[in-house]
Amino acid sequence: MDIVEDEATHVDFTLDPAVLHPVSGRVTDDSGMPVAGALVTIEGIGAPFDSATTDVDGAYLHTLPEGSYRATFSAGGCLADVSAELVVDGPETLDVQLDRRRDTHGHACALEASDYIEATDPLALSGDDASTSMEPPFAFPYYGPAYTMVHVATNGFLSFTLPDATSSNSSIPSATPPNAAVYPFLG
Repeated sequence: MDIVEDEATHVDFTLDPAVLHPVSGRVTDDSGMPVAGALVTIEGIGAPFDSATTDVDGAYLHTLPEGSYRATFSAGGCLADVSAELVVDGPETLDVQLDRRRDTHGHACALEASDYIEATDPLALSGDDASTSMEPPFAFPYYGPAYTMVHVATNGFLSFTLPDATSSNSSIPSATPPNAAVYPFLG
């Protein structure tokens, strides 16, 4: 084939369709329950093959061309992502388990539905960088000790050790207070 400058060049060729295979599986949590709405992302390939979402039974179905890929399964919230190598050379099944996120003390995250409970005794607390102390209705066990006093800060956290209303972006835990704290709005 000769290509000449400033002239159109025409080439006839045939494309062979990619060989596609079904890839299916089930996503469960560490208690064996199906994970609905988990995102299954395939790296190394573009649309329309790049992602699928699990159904109410935790099942998913992809149709992929032959090749090697990395599949990532993510559900967000309390479940940690999982990645796995995937070689597609025929129909494939890839089942995965998403484990609950746990801290170094073994405490696990859990999302639970609950009814709204109307507060009856609002705290006399307002402003910026302010805090107040209160006695909870029970001793609150938290990483060992059971606390009988909680300090509530207007910056959106509870501390069990010191009244502290400072707000700064730093790592948790830290050598500076507040530690032994709950940060419900951090994220």
